[in-house]
Amino acid sequence: MMTIVTHVTLKEGAEPEWDTVMRERLAGAHEQPGWVGGQLMMPLDGLNKRVIVGTWQTRADWEAWHKDQRFTETRRRLEGLEVGRVGQDSDSQPLTQVINAGQVRLVEFGARQGSQQRIGISR
Repeated sequence: MMTIVTHVTLKEGAEPEWDTVMRERLAGAHEQPGWVGGQLMMPLDGLNKRVIVGTWQTRADWEAWHKDQRFTETRRRLEGLEVGRVGQDSDSQPLTQVINAGQVRLVEFGARQGSQQRIGISR
């Protein structure tokens, strides 16, 4: 199993439309082979920021999803609503944080005032 964590900053005023499109994307992922589950989170101290966490059985399942028409269509729609992704390189490609289930365990979970905090991924 593997988990992908993506941090996104949204254009001002684009938050409701972005959330709608991302919900469509997650609904489409739910139908894909290898999809385990996902979360869409908004830090309380950054209402224009989102953190997307998706878990897949294998990297091949995740990569196949990127070729699906529902993914490519929502990607096109989301890109116009985003300022950027944390960790984008000079070619504007998002840096993806991939966590394999055997590499980490949930070591702490809690909330700080004004933000969410989650460390690690349980398996």
